[in-house]
Amino acid sequence: MKITISKIIESSEAINTLAQAKLRASSALKVARVLKKIQAEYETFNQQRAAFIEKHNIKGVASIPAKHLAEWQELLDVEVDLDVEQLPASELGDAQISGGEMLALEWLIVAE
Repeated sequence: MKITISKIIESSEAINTLAQAKLRASSALKVARVLKKIQAEYETFNQQRAAFIEKHNIKGVASIPAKHLAEWQELLDVEVDLDVEQLPASELGDAQISGGEMLALEWLIVAE
């Protein structure tokens, strides 16, 4: 499945919540695999983010200066191919997940 770096960043908190939820073993394994692959992409992003910050000498700056926003957006818009299996919503069982978290995870969780 193709997903942008920005979508991975936006869903990181929700995927961590899902990772802490009590799920059936098969569902928990799927979530663990997704988490592992997302973490690898996130580490790569962090390396590129650090290089971007160093390149533009903006360490400690609260927000990206306007003159660098286009390049920053290009970094966030990079698509990666995550080889993960989507989770049917029924596999979430009694997991406590908010509507906002479900929205952030709509790329991962499918209604049946």
